[in-house]
Amino acid sequence: MRDPLLHRRAILRGAGVVIALPWLEAMLPRGIASRTFAASSAAAAPTTRVAYLFFPNGANMTAWTPTANAAGRWIASSTLAPLAAWSDEINVYTGLHHRHAEANGDGPGDHARSAACFLTGMQARKTAGDDIRAGRSIDQAIADDFATRGMHTRLRSLELGSEPAMTAGNCDSGYSCAYS
Repeated sequence: MRDPLLHRRAILRGAGVVIALPWLEAMLPRGIASRTFAASSAAAAPTTRVAYLFFPNGANMTAWTPTANAAGRWIASSTLAPLAAWSDEINVYTGLHHRHAEANGDGPGDHARSAACFLTGMQARKTAGDDIRAGRSIDQAIADDFATRGMHTRLRSLELGSEPAMTAGNCDSGYSCAYS
């Protein structure tokens, strides 16, 4: 058998480079990367962004909740201090409660039910099958609206989590893993 033209290690190195290419621009100094993108973009106006944070086990509200000054602007708490420079562009809502995150006759499953209700406002269907139902989420409605109005971003929508995603089976007292 003759030697292959490309050895396995060369292919793996090449694959590593290909995987890293999307992040290459992120490694450039801030000014260079932003000028490159602005030059390639027809409109250099700032892009509107929306972010939602979900704490399934709650947060230390004393460290999270900002206070308000006489002008109505929020004064950053210790957790929000890194965002203080943008306080006039950020809304922080606290103390929210949604009745569809409660059992309402479904029994246990608070974690999955709360996660499903977070951006949909809907009572999740209690099922471990593929017949899940939770309604359309506000983040997806906003992403559609941005696209309709020509506010395009590199990614239409980006959902991030800190735990591995499990999409099938029973993860929380009869609720599908897709809700969690």
